[in-house]
Amino acid sequence: MIISHRKKFAFFANQKTGSKAVGLVLRLSGVFDENDIMIAQPFPATRTAVIELPAYNLGEHKSFRVNHLTPTKAIEAGFITLEQLREYDCYAFLREPKERFLASRASMIHDRNGNIAMPGRRVGGVAPPQHQFFFIDDEQVVEPLNFGDFEAEIKRLLVQLDAPYRHMDIPQIKQIYNTRLPKNIPYDERQHIKDVVLYRKMIEQCAYS
Repeated sequence: MIISHRKKFAFFANQKTGSKAVGLVLRLSGVFDENDIMIAQPFPATRTAVIELPAYNLGEHKSFRVNHLTPTKAIEAGFITLEQLREYDCYAFLREPKERFLASRASMIHDRNGNIAMPGRRVGGVAPPQHQFFFIDDEQVVEPLNFGDFEAEIKRLLVQLDAPYRHMDIPQIKQIYNTRLPKNIPYDERQHIKDVVLYRKMIEQCAYS
């Protein structure tokens, strides 16, 4: 997650949409400074960009993966207000629901080094419903970026932010879930209907859909 009150900009790290790569590119683009709120897992090159979380009112959310805070959780933690969300340019990547679901399940089977976990061991959590990264109650406060056009969308953000270092290589993101997933992982579209409807409506909002 990146929130810049100076730039009136926010990027929310929707899980399984390449958000770590986005955070890295935006940090290295020269747009943000030490006054901006930047939360990410500490890449070696960006370790100093990780804020001190205890200074914020995380309360019961201290155990939550704060780099993946939804707008609602960001408000509860005191990072931003609803009024600011309405005023700022706010973005998150939107991914096809089944792909995102299976990618999330894959993270429960493999550890961060790509090794298959021991039987019965849970490696990663299930991502929050995707609509939570775009809506507060029924109000849309975040604009979708098309995960299917990952590179083009990041370049659009760099231009919009007038980044000093915008001509950089964009990390390549694996767009297809792991084909080695167990065959018995269920996906019932009816159980994800809110995200399915959201995707079908919101993909039309994307500039590169």
